[in-house]
Order: sequence, then C-alpha cells, then structure tokens
Amino acid sequence: MDERWIFKAAHLAKISISEQEAEVFSSQMGRALEYFKEIQSIDTSGVEPLFSPFEEQMNLREDLVAPSIEAEEILSQAPDRVGQLFRVPPAVEEK
Repeated sequence: MDERWIFKAAHLAKISISEQEAEVFSSQMGRALEYFKEIQSIDTSGVEPLFSPFEEQMNLREDLVAPSIEAEEILSQAPDRVGQLFRVPPAVEEK
C-alpha cells in the first residue's frame, strides 16, 4: 500500500506519524487488504445472512411516553447556538 494514503489517513484523524510508523502501518494495511480479498473469494451462495451470530431473543422494552426536558431548557446550556440548534466546530476541513 502506498504510504501517501497512510499519511492522508493520519492527517484526517489529526494524528502525526513518523516515516517509520507510516512504513509499518502501510505494510499492515496491505496485509489486511489481502485478507479482505481472500474473504471476498469465498463462495457464500446458498448461505443465509445472519442478523446476529447469537441465537438469542431480543428483550425489547415497552415504548412509553414520558415527560421530557423542554428544548429551550436544554438549549440554554449550550455554549453556542443558532435558533433551535447547537453550533459546533466543523467536523470536516474545507480546502
């Protein structure tokens, strides 16, 4: 795997890595991708998809209407807001 992708992923994750770490991660990612290719080659025709690997019954609670906190009370705690929304820092950088 090209180490440039490792540096790009590190940048997006906002972590810094050394050239040596990038080389190790690149090798590890390459091996992981090879395993995925191997898994893709397995014939799964006729195999029913699983919702869960466990055969347990889900115990769901009854959906009850209950009093809640008013939106204005919650929004009054926000350090920054726009109308009825919380204002947060952007999650994706613009170029």
